[in-house]
Amino acid sequence: VLVVPVNNVARVVQRINQSFAAPLMLLLGAVLAIRLRGANPLQIYLLAFIPSIIDILLISGGEQMLKEATSAAGVLVCSSGNLGIAAMIAIAYRQVARN
Repeated sequence: VLVVPVNNVARVVQRINQSFAAPLMLLLGAVLAIRLRGANPLQIYLLAFIPSIIDILLISGGEQMLKEATSAAGVLVCSSGNLGIAAMIAIAYRQVARN
């Protein structure tokens, strides 16, 4: 039986989610730029930046939860930001693809 220390589980989950977060943030900005092509670039940046900051905070919070006790709730919190950004990308892409 392989026993992994709690800190290592937290670190692995955090690194996996951060590695998924970077391309998701780029895709969100790109899809929003296409969707809102007539908008001010600062507005698009803000619309992509706020969810990205929330994602980073959720990843950090989930890592802290996993450091205290390894649980499914910590993994869910850590991954929920990426799932939210992926949902935003899907919604914006669906609107772009319709036009």
